[in-house]
Amino acid sequence: MNDYVQPVCLWPTATDHERVVGRTGHVVGFGLHNQTHMSDDLLEAEVPVVDLINCLESNRGVFGTTLTSQMLCAGALNGVGPCNGDSGGGFYLEINNVWYIRAIVSFAPNLYGESVCDPEQYTIYTDVHKYMEWLSGNHYEHIPPIGQPNQPDTTSPSSASSPNALLPEFATENFTYSKCGQRNPDGVVQHMVQKKFRAEYGEFPWTVALFKRAEKLTFCCNGALIGERAVLTTGHCVILCGNSTSEIVVRVGEWNISTPMPIPWEEIVVKDIQTHLLYKHMPQAYNIALLKLELPVQYRATVQPVCLPTAAHTLATDKKMIASGWSNAPKKQHSTTHQVQKQFNLLHIELQTCKDNFQSFVNQIYATLLSSVMCVTSNSFDHKRISDKEEGSPVVVKVSDEFQLRGLVSWGFKFKEAAVRCTVLTDVEYFLSWIERMMDE
Repeated sequence: MNDYVQPVCLWPTATDHERVVGRTGHVVGFGLHNQTHMSDDLLEAEVPVVDLINCLESNRGVFGTTLTSQMLCAGALNGVGPCNGDSGGGFYLEINNVWYIRAIVSFAPNLYGESVCDPEQYTIYTDVHKYMEWLSGNHYEHIPPIGQPNQPDTTSPSSASSPNALLPEFATENFTYSKCGQRNPDGVVQHMVQKKFRAEYGEFPWTVALFKRAEKLTFCCNGALIGERAVLTTGHCVILCGNSTSEIVVRVGEWNISTPMPIPWEEIVVKDIQTHLLYKHMPQAYNIALLKLELPVQYRATVQPVCLPTAAHTLATDKKMIASGWSNAPKKQHSTTHQVQKQFNLLHIELQTCKDNFQSFVNQIYATLLSSVMCVTSNSFDHKRISDKEEGSPVVVKVSDEFQLRGLVSWGFKFKEAAVRCTVLTDVEYFLSWIERMMDE
């Protein structure tokens, strides 16, 4: 052993595949670097881990007959990654300044009619984590202990030495969760945007992006994280996203849907859907649903729950409120307008004001607003308003030192934008007892 020859640590046994999806790892090798010649120098590429279902949907022709749960998928589909000659190379992730091997380069789809890899496709790796029992049964003297860095005896053990430790990036990332409803007004990394109506990165850590599984994963709606296994959204969002646990994917920690961020997002499967029983009879009045997650989310700087409202707090007229989320409006070509999380400054208004505004433009069913909803209007000088295109977006109000979830964007001025000033929210406080019952079931 010397400065140029050292073993890599084997993977900590307490982690799983879902906890590395979205993380960026490093893969190295001497493979092709110009589609024709092997490299004389060791090359390195940084690629994100991808959910196996997304991987399968990207190329069913190849992955449909080859992809298994013993594999890991990674790539950014940008021409950067391993190719011919890199097979057998390691895929490495860093934990507390110690490098671990998570996977080994296996294969990738070839260019059509060629025998070289397609750089615009995902690469498949053998998932070392799935073979830890096999590795442990082969007694090689010089394999460092699983989950422990190869350190001198005089060095105090790091937190990474515990085989039961979760990956720091998905556990705490130097962040200690203290209470719900904590906004990060300046973002969690640095000021990312200055443009109006764009949220800072991690500013609203309870905002959840919902995706629908189809030929590819597609953004479909918004939601609010209210617990480590619970997301609140609207009944209509559930329908927009497929109305099935097999079709809805919850993504936490998202900000820019089109670009990887410093702290990777996490996707979690939905275990159960609870839509209010009265939604199918009165969708405008009972537009609420609870998504129960298969796995608990890992709280971190960009992922924290919002507080539920307290029945004792009365929401005054003209109370300032904030909405955050993404739009599912069709995106113009070459535009990223709908990709970055947005925020809207709103004012709470009386239901009667809303009714009067709606009365002249819409039919009676919409003008009849029940106490299960609330109304808001723009609080910005240029009257930028949130609409039904941001459905499911959480709307919060600050109470003392926390933000409470008071509404979910339900429906609004899709009729005549210039004339209808109001947006209707599902009143979360009205449904508190229902939420508690659903979470306890």
